[in-house]
Amino acid sequence: MKIWIVDAFTDHPYAGNPAAVVIVDEFPDNEICQKIAAEMNLSETAFVKQLNANHFHLRWFTPKVEVKLCGHGTLASAHILHQEKLVNGKEILFESLSGQLKVYSSSSNYTLDFPLQKTGEVIEFPSIKSNFGEVIQAVQAYDDVIIELPNEEHVRKYIPCISELEKIACRGIIITSKCLGSYDFISRFFAPKVGVNEDPVTGSAHCKLAHYWQQKLNKSDFVAYQASPRGGEIRISIIGDRVHLTGKAVTILAGVWQVPLRMEKMKNSSQRVQDILHAHNLGIRVIEFKELTRTSQEAANTIGCEVGQIAKTLIFKGRSTGKPICVIASGKNRVDEKKIARLVGEEIEKPDAEYVLKHTSFAIGGVPPIGYEFDIKPLIDKDLVGYQEIWAAAGTPNSVFRLTPNDLLKITHGIVADIHK
Repeated sequence: MKIWIVDAFTDHPYAGNPAAVVIVDEFPDNEICQKIAAEMNLSETAFVKQLNANHFHLRWFTPKVEVKLCGHGTLASAHILHQEKLVNGKEILFESLSGQLKVYSSSSNYTLDFPLQKTGEVIEFPSIKSNFGEVIQAVQAYDDVIIELPNEEHVRKYIPCISELEKIACRGIIITSKCLGSYDFISRFFAPKVGVNEDPVTGSAHCKLAHYWQQKLNKSDFVAYQASPRGGEIRISIIGDRVHLTGKAVTILAGVWQVPLRMEKMKNSSQRVQDILHAHNLGIRVIEFKELTRTSQEAANTIGCEVGQIAKTLIFKGRSTGKPICVIASGKNRVDEKKIARLVGEEIEKPDAEYVLKHTSFAIGGVPPIGYEFDIKPLIDKDLVGYQEIWAAAGTPNSVFRLTPNDLLKITHGIVADIHK
């Protein structure tokens, strides 16, 4: 297995943010991925698996945990794919826990097309004032907290107390201020809870900082600087609900992992779903989590999406015929059994778990929208069609796959209908 170390968001070595990049035919199992990341002991180790031409599955691990989004790990991965001539053209598509991510290359620059993560309510924690002294304001920013300090000097000279920062209820703490020089704003990022005391240059933090400073400065294009000891520059453009982060990268090291790997093996039910998806040639990958995705709320919390984006598959039983009836509903909705009965032409009832297992070969809590022995067109909640991407169960209570509503219609031949209360 080949492995590289890349300095991201810099045009010269020993600066920016270093990330390890591993290109695999199959992912090692989660425990091995985590051990490799701990061994590398960088803020992120990226694992890249090819799905199709210019299309890859990308995962990121800190020394402690797998994370849902990483900017410098994505930039480093794109850099190595281009360097090793594993892509053609200027666009790469990555599947990730944050949905589809695109990276565009031009000359020696890489532009990450990431989701804009909007800041939330102003918050007040006693630990914030005790840690940072004079604070302009603190706001919730998705899974992080942004703390604006009075000026650039406060940001640069701040000395963190890691044990105190760990008491703040969030993934990471972003401190920032407006700049008077060539940069629009400056920042630093601390995430001791995920094994990163201070991150050198953090792409995911700038998905939030972009929105924060857009509101403050009334502009959408920025040049930002992350004032860690290594330092790094990011050029930012907000386009609708996306943010483009542009930077450079330098390869520092290339090598071969010498230790034999234990490869990831899916549970039989999830593998069956993966095989069906592969047969449809859509490049959709099943993702297995440590956390449960049994209910719509659990799935949304684990994935980091809206509950409405969860496509929950429900099996009913025809009261007169005894035949199974499949309904795929938005996780935010309760289905209306009377509406369904009118659509299928008979009254329906909820079957027991044994009936569901017998007719689908999947247990309740992990029933996917595909893979049954019975041939029936499911009824699909019309609200699901309104989302750009949705998530469905993949055969177990902790596995899912991401798809579009059009993908769902293609693989199920379902009928879109008004089925909720």
